[in-house]
Amino acid sequence: MFVLGLLLVLSWGLHRALIWGDDVREGTSPVAKSVESPSGNAPGIYLHADPTPGKALVTVREIEAPKLWDEFLAIAGKEYEEIERWFDPPWALPAMAALAFIATLLLSWRVNINLFSLHHFYRNRLTRCYLGAPNPERRPHPLTGVDPADDVAMSELGNQRPFHIVGTAINLNRGRQLAWQNRRAASFTFTPLHAGYEPASRQVTGGFRPMDEYGKNARNVPLQLGTAVAISGAAASPNQGFHTSPAVAFLMTVFNVRLGHWCGNPAHRRAWQYRDPLISLRYWLAELTGTADLDYPFVSLSDGGHFENLGIYELVRRRCAVIVASDAGVDPKYAFDDLAEAMRKCYTDFGVEFKFKTKVDDIRPAGDDKLPAEDKVSLLHYAVAEIKYPDETGRGTLIYWKSSLTKDLPPDIMHYRRTHKDFPHETTADQFFDESQFESYRHLGYEVAKRSLEAIGDDLPLALR
Repeated sequence: MFVLGLLLVLSWGLHRALIWGDDVREGTSPVAKSVESPSGNAPGIYLHADPTPGKALVTVREIEAPKLWDEFLAIAGKEYEEIERWFDPPWALPAMAALAFIATLLLSWRVNINLFSLHHFYRNRLTRCYLGAPNPERRPHPLTGVDPADDVAMSELGNQRPFHIVGTAINLNRGRQLAWQNRRAASFTFTPLHAGYEPASRQVTGGFRPMDEYGKNARNVPLQLGTAVAISGAAASPNQGFHTSPAVAFLMTVFNVRLGHWCGNPAHRRAWQYRDPLISLRYWLAELTGTADLDYPFVSLSDGGHFENLGIYELVRRRCAVIVASDAGVDPKYAFDDLAEAMRKCYTDFGVEFKFKTKVDDIRPAGDDKLPAEDKVSLLHYAVAEIKYPDETGRGTLIYWKSSLTKDLPPDIMHYRRTHKDFPHETTADQFFDESQFESYRHLGYEVAKRSLEAIGDDLPLALR
């Protein structure tokens, strides 16, 4: 409705502008006039009375009407002489169009598509919250409160353990892989060693580039951790994987609701070395129409959840022996959408199967139907599955945690549940959480991990003991 209203307002505004510019002219608008037939009568069917004795009182005579095209030419020929030219000389209109195109190119060159978006605001807030808080020597800007020293380059984390893998989604809304028309995205990862993607397809090729050289900015600084994390959480983006809608993409681009980022395509010979596109026009149009793909020198990256929300996919690709997945997605019906989607993609792309030793349904709240929903609790917080890698390359263990409530949880958690019926599946659209909300989720996460590991006991993989 907004798009329709916008087009109507623009059309009406253009119409009024033309009338205002034509206030000194008269008779400039073509008005349809009757076209006389060759016999001098207007085309149509005529009835008349014949006064001759013995003749019919009424006779019918039909005059053949001219063809519509001939009628149009006749009208246009008469009106053309009365229409004054809007642009004189004739080359004025093409010249104005050329100037408008040049102005568009200049603006797309100077207005950086990554800089003039909400991405940097989101990135700076995340960096300040999670990287700036433990920095005792920070010197914040007096206005923004941001200190550039809070952030670190991804390549500097190579010696840290655990090994960091930041998952994002590369949007493929015009991909050539017909089997992926439902996915419309692929996994794109940032690690301390490399950045890139490798779709599980022979029709689409990807690539990886060294992280210490990838995406350098004007100060020759490679891509930093804060940027990678902000891209990984960029849920609000015109191109958003299988969630992409052309109408929504148009609205989000018009209102500049863009948390995603255009990064150099690792498969491109030179673009991967640069932080931002030189000319933004083609990428802005791709966001406006929701048609980003990997044929551009720069690719559209957004929330990793737009491809796979649990982060299991890349760990399975690396044949990890133990995978711990924490599902904190909003799932009040306990449909386990994210788990099912991850399992489906892992089997389709890698041939990996998951055999659960404990029932996933035990996580779903149960109880007497007469009880209110807030009093129903789950039997378990977790499920354990055996990972069967193909070709007998080995086996692994998946420990799956889900935001859920069981018996004998601490009173503070249950009190928050009774006063907030959506807990623990409140939407993250509420970004202004208070202390009690934050602490309730933190405490629940601690209890879920602690109780799950204690319950698994001797079956706990050696890597986690």
